[in-house]
Amino acid sequence: MALPRFSQGASNMRRILSVAFLAALTIAAICSLTPAQHGLSPVQSVMAQQYAPCFQNTSSPENCQSACSGYFTISGSTATVVNTTCANAGSRILLTVDSSIGSQLPSTPTCSTAIVAVAVSARSAGLSFTVTPASTFTTNGCVAFRIDN
Repeated sequence: MALPRFSQGASNMRRILSVAFLAALTIAAICSLTPAQHGLSPVQSVMAQQYAPCFQNTSSPENCQSACSGYFTISGSTATVVNTTCANAGSRILLTVDSSIGSQLPSTPTCSTAIVAVAVSARSAGLSFTVTPASTFTTNGCVAFRIDN
């Protein structure tokens, strides 16, 4: 004898709720794991770090580990060193001065709205690159970078 529709619907709803509850528990457990606990190899862990952007608002050097993109500040006309193992001799390093990114940086600095050109003035393969402004920023020069290898 077939079950009435209501019973089948209630049974399906219990199954759906059980699956949703298990999925929520799984997601909570995954989010609290380290890269090694996620089963990532050391290479995969480094790759994950490269795609995580760097947010720095300190004095030079900016420590970005292996990040291939991020944000940093320049004070006045001082050259700023960005330490990242992502930069190499053949990297294309793209820079953008952006007055709207202050809220994304630690301690939310006020970013200069002045138009000041910046350039990569030096690089040390596998270690860092140096950014120098063409003129002086009156407040913090907030700069976004992306490295293409």
